[in-house]
Formats: sequence, C-alpha cells, structure tokens
Amino acid sequence: MDKARKINRLIRRYLQGKATSEEQKELESWYASWGSDMLRFLDDDPKKIQDSAKRNLEKIRERLRKDRDLRPGKNNSRNKFIILKGQGWKIAAAAVLLGFFILLYAPLHKKPIPVKIAKSRIKDFQPAGNKAILMLANGKQIILDSGYKGILANQGNTKVLQLGNGQLAYQPNNSTQNLIKPLYNEVITPRGGVYQVILPDGSKAYLNTASSIRFPTSFIGNERLVEITGEVYFEITKNKKKPFKVRVGKLMIQVFGTHFDVMAYQDAHTIRTTLLEGSVQVIADGKSELIKPGQAVEYENNELRILREPNIEKIMAWKNQLFWFDQDDIYTVARELSRWYDINIYIKGNITDLFTGSIPRNLPFSKVFEILQKTGSLHYHFEGENTVIITP
Repeated sequence: MDKARKINRLIRRYLQGKATSEEQKELESWYASWGSDMLRFLDDDPKKIQDSAKRNLEKIRERLRKDRDLRPGKNNSRNKFIILKGQGWKIAAAAVLLGFFILLYAPLHKKPIPVKIAKSRIKDFQPAGNKAILMLANGKQIILDSGYKGILANQGNTKVLQLGNGQLAYQPNNSTQNLIKPLYNEVITPRGGVYQVILPDGSKAYLNTASSIRFPTSFIGNERLVEITGEVYFEITKNKKKPFKVRVGKLMIQVFGTHFDVMAYQDAHTIRTTLLEGSVQVIADGKSELIKPGQAVEYENNELRILREPNIEKIMAWKNQLFWFDQDDIYTVARELSRWYDINIYIKGNITDLFTGSIPRNLPFSKVFEILQKTGSLHYHFEGENTVIITP
C-alpha cells in the first residue's frame, strides 16, 4: 500500500507541475510497468478498466515526452511544465488516475458484489460552489454568489465589495467617520458552499463548507481578532504592531505572519491547527504550544497535542479540490460527502471497509460514489429530496 500512496503523490505533483526530474523519471518507469495487478481491488472486470486506463496513460506518456523535450536546461531540478497549465486534459486525467488509487482495505478473498443503484428516480447532487451569507452589523443578511460584482454595503469607514468568483473584499471608503467601537460582519457558508474573504487588512480567509468567520470591518485597537467555526484556511498579512488572533471556542491562536488551516467541525470532536508557513502559538486552558511549518496541534479533551508529521496533503486536500482519504471508515467519508454535497447520509448495516486515496471534488455525487463502489460492498439509494442511505 505504501508504494501505491507514493505513486498517487507523484501523479498529483506531476499534474500540478511540481514534479522534479527524478520524480518524473520514477513516474515514467511506473507507467511503463503498468499491469492488471494494480486493478485487483477496483472492479470485477479488470479488462474494461485496464483498456480505459491505458488510453489515458498513453496521453500522459505523450505529455511526459513533450515536457522532457521542452526542458530549458539539464540542471533545472524543478520543471514548470508550462504546457500543462490550463489544459482541459489535466482535469480529466486527474479524475481518472486519482480515482484508480482508491485502494480499498477489503479482504482479497471477498467476492465482489455487483453494484446495485436505485433507479426509481434519476437524480444527482452537484459539488459545492461559491455560496455564502453575509450578515452586516445591523443584522441584515445578503446572499453571496458568483453573479453580482460591485459594492454591497458601507460599514462605517469600510466598503464591502463582491469581486465575483467567490470573493468578498473589505476596502476603505471615503468616509471621515472616526469609529470608537468596531462594527462586526459575519460570513457563513452553508453545506455545499465555499467562499473567500479578503479582510480589511488584506489577509485572506478561505472558508470550507459549513463554516463561518466573524470579524470587525476595520481593525481598530492593538490587535486583529477574528472568530471562526468549521474550517478556514488563512493567509495573513504581517503587522507586528497589530498581532493577528483567531478565536475558536475557548481556544486562541496567536499568529506571527503565516499560512495555516484551522479545522473545528463539531462532529470531528477536535480542533486542529495546521501550519504551512511562518509560526503560530495555540493557547487553551492555560497551556500553549508553538509549532513550526509542517506541524499541527490538536485540542481534544482539554489537552493540546503536537503532531510533528501530520498528513499535510490530506489536511489541505479540500482547498486543492480533492477528497483525500487515508484508512478512513465509512462514517468519516460520509461526513465529508454530506458537507460537500449538502445532503443527509445515513449508514445502515455493518460496513467495515477502510478507504485510502484521492478523488476530485468537482465531480457530482454519483461519480464519486461510483469510485467508492469499486469495493463491491457499497450500495446506496435515495429517500426524500436530499437523503442518501448507504448499505453493505
């Protein structure tokens, strides 16, 4: 399984244009040795999958050959792979290849059960899009989407703009009003919605589904304090005179100019802070932990615990438009799908399979579940308008 995870990581790095020349050679070697043994977990008809896989792999091989020929110099350790950027085939290839690496930890001797999908109603659920609710200081609510561009409101000496493409920005207006107390706004994403907020200081907050951020429309005073729920990824503008702080329940995160992710979903029963760049200090119950890039802190049962080697790719997968499972049970998978597709999912029966692998998040629900069903032991049917029942 370790080899499969490594190949999966190489594919992701190549499709993102980040693979080194050594990684590219390793990927080429693996493609050359592709065989049906890699498919034994995936389907009761390996021939059908293998034929489809080979067609896509030939496309990748051709790209690899072109990339090699177009390298600007032999001493370049990180090729930018310019010809890949913006190509439609990249998305399709990612969907196919990453889907193949859903390695399901089911017993090898278990005979695959034919997939059974309820056909009484043809329906599907689309992936999350740019949707949120903006709550102004006076309690007025504004629906945010990707349609309107322009000024939504003025809040004290700040104007609120929707920039389109799922972005909300706070910028100074021409008001000479001198605020004594800050005005607070809140952005809330529902299930099935994501959004980006450019805060008054230029810092960026990326909201995952079912999340929120509350903040002043102008950072007055000696600190920049925001409050969140759900999951938010931050890119913070440095200002030593006004430290940036994030409050999550009774936990406080002190930020020192950095990029980090905070996950605090209630059904996760833990608060996790993951650092990508800079440094942060996590404080709770009179205790504190200072972490370095590549580390994380979990707060659970009134205790802080440092994770020195967390799975960063898995943690950041949501922002990179991927589902990423690593020996996760069906309940963990269901929670992810439920938030992303705005559906209610119930598990009936004993499903013991564990899931590992990556799936693009831009697929409709049915396509994602088709990949999961390659275990041969999952079935689902609809109940009502937005309820899915999963059974063995």
